[in-house]
Amino acid sequence: MLDFIFKLLPFLNSLRKDIPDCIGYEIYETTSFSLPREIKEILTDKNNAISLLKRQVIRIDNYSMKSKKNIRVIYSGCWSFSPDFIYRKRDSIDVSYRHLEDNKEIIIDELLPNESVLITLYNPSKDFHVIQILFGDEEVTKTMQLLAERKRDPELSRLRFFNMVLYPFILVVAILLFGLSIWKIYDTVNYNNEIIRKQNIINAARDKAYEGLDLCYLDVFKNDKTKFNENIEKSAMSIENVIHINNVKSIDELKNKEDIVLCIKYTN
Repeated sequence: MLDFIFKLLPFLNSLRKDIPDCIGYEIYETTSFSLPREIKEILTDKNNAISLLKRQVIRIDNYSMKSKKNIRVIYSGCWSFSPDFIYRKRDSIDVSYRHLEDNKEIIIDELLPNESVLITLYNPSKDFHVIQILFGDEEVTKTMQLLAERKRDPELSRLRFFNMVLYPFILVVAILLFGLSIWKIYDTVNYNNEIIRKQNIINAARDKAYEGLDLCYLDVFKNDKTKFNENIEKSAMSIENVIHINNVKSIDELKNKEDIVLCIKYTN
């Protein structure tokens, strides 16, 4: 057992190395906010036009077990005022960074494990856009982003998982159930149509077989001896058959029955 575990350790170690780092970033939508009245009163006439500020926040996360150095934010456009840099956990510690304005690049010197940095830019220009963020020379892949999002916001990650996986699955099941119900309806209609078709064939064959024959239907009559002969004349059958279907052996027995079954001719 121990030999198997020792043999398995190198494989597990290599598997751990193959797992991508849990690093990523999020660029929030630009928000606007007005300045307080007291600040507006302090501003000079020259700057009095500044009554509204726009803010662009960029969050960079390192949820891996290794410190990341030289995180590079490559951008286009520009912004006004000095940007703010703050750590998620150590908000009292200054973030060490460099701004290469000519190269349109911000370089954060180091980001410790399980730490994030938030960059706030004020009044970004209309053409401002973060082109990409590199961890050293390493590009952030979609897998890395998904792992970082899962750490950053577990509830949102579960919701996105539902949207990406469970929702399509439920949709496919719903479509299959709908298709099954349509098929059942179609099959039932076909089955009923087949029954009607066969019954029509049987009816046509029966009509053909009875063509030229006198048909009758069975009915029950109260045996009134004064009208016995009159009732017997209504029957389409011979007297012998009337005796037979009434389960008697003679006319006398038939006359003594309380009810008589007769086969009456159809009249159009």
